[in-house]
Amino acid sequence: LPKLLVLLAPGSPADVQEDAAALLRELASNSASNRAHIAAAAGIPPLVALLNAGSTEAVQEQAAAALKLIVLNQADNKAAAVGAGAIPALVSLLAAGSPPGVQAQAALALAQLATKHTGNQSLVAAAGAVPALASMLMSGNGAAEAAAVQALHAIAGTAASGFPRDITTTAVSAAPALVALLG
Repeated sequence: LPKLLVLLAPGSPADVQEDAAALLRELASNSASNRAHIAAAAGIPPLVALLNAGSTEAVQEQAAAALKLIVLNQADNKAAAVGAGAIPALVSLLAAGSPPGVQAQAALALAQLATKHTGNQSLVAAAGAVPALASMLMSGNGAAEAAAVQALHAIAGTAASGFPRDITTTAVSAAPALVALLG
């Protein structure tokens, strides 16, 4: 695993970074144990670094997809990703100019970070994800729209009571776009 993580380094060619992130995504999809091993080997910070504007779109998409799976049902991995700066990096990928595949994977990673984690729900909302996700609802790209709905659901939580005011107020701002999708 350490040799694979070296391939994520800034000096590696983009196609190597993309392949390494895709392999980490595959490993993370197979088991919770693999997710824990990736995090223990310090695999989260280099993936977060790949989300920056200096990376290719393909690298960003694979890095977001890998993070989405690495934090799946893993509280410690969620904390590591947040500590590495994943939330603002992922929110920046939701911008209107980003390709739909990148937007979708970033939204799904944010959804996983926010799922069943009130603190992360607040952080994602405070980082400005909701307006960007609401814009994605009108993108015309089915995968991006579905990912935006999933992320908004995760940010809002599973119950209306007990969530901080900033989450519920911000989630309500996406209502017009959701209604437009219905009709």
